[in-house]
This record gives sequence, C-alpha cells and structure tokens, in this order.
Amino acid sequence: MSSSEHATRDNNFTQSQLRGIDLVVKSLSKKYPFVEGWKFEDGWDKWIVSIYIDIQVDWNKVFKFYNTKLSPKWEFYVNSEKSGVNSSLLLTFTELNPMTKDSKIHEEFFELNYNTTLELKNFANYLYENLPEEFSVFYSYVEKPNIKNKCKLQITNFYSI
Repeated sequence: MSSSEHATRDNNFTQSQLRGIDLVVKSLSKKYPFVEGWKFEDGWDKWIVSIYIDIQVDWNKVFKFYNTKLSPKWEFYVNSEKSGVNSSLLLTFTELNPMTKDSKIHEEFFELNYNTTLELKNFANYLYENLPEEFSVFYSYVEKPNIKNKCKLQITNFYSI
C-alpha cells in the first residue's frame, strides 16, 4: 500500500489555500519572468500528499531567459499547435537540444535540461513549504488524524496557451 492509501485530505480548497498557490506562482514569476500562470494537473485530486500543478509559460520568454532560441527542428510544432505546447522539461524546444542519437551528447543535454527544470521546481516547493498555515493545504494519516502534514507542491508540466 502506498502512503496515499493511508492518508486523507480535503480537496475542497479554501480561497486562502488557492491564494497560497497563486502567491507561489506569482513569486516564481519574479525569479522566472516566463511564468504566467498555473492550473491543476489532470487527475491532481487522486494524490493526497502532493498537489500537482502545471505551469503556464511564454516559450519565447523561456528562450530569452536561458539565452537560447527555438530549435528549427521544433519550430513547426511550437508554432502550429493550436491547443498549446507542453513539456515536462524547460529546455526541450530550444536549440540547446541536440536531437541526436549520440548517447553521450543526448545524456549531457538531458542532464542540463533536467537540472534546469529541477531548480525551478525546487524553488516553487521551497516557497510553498514556507507559506503561512492559512495559505497551505494539509493532509493527515488515517492512523493519526490529529497530526497535520503540509502537502508538497509539485510541478508536472510547462504549457503555453
């Protein structure tokens, strides 16, 4: 059994709890100016100990922030996708992506892409962990219902509209 099978959380978040996520995303946008908003990830309510969200970004601002450009290999996809473009990693669509089968080059890029994205995700979770209680969502274990644990804020994808 997973820990979430023994945990419980009220998914009817208060306005203050939703405001807490808004505050994190707003603070995130100060450090990362390409961040524009957020939404709950599909199926977010199935998980108890974490709150899963997707972050809305402006991909052109992502490219500028990381001093790179849209990769010509991704140009058609990024520019033609009417429902928006998403990725779980920030540098996927950049010219930094070698799009090669050379495993060493691909591995180096993946590590850069992963670590760049992880830095933003960790900062978001740090901000959430340090919110005052009234802006936070808590869960408890069935065996110890009086002990409240703060949920983690997890970013799943980055998307554009």
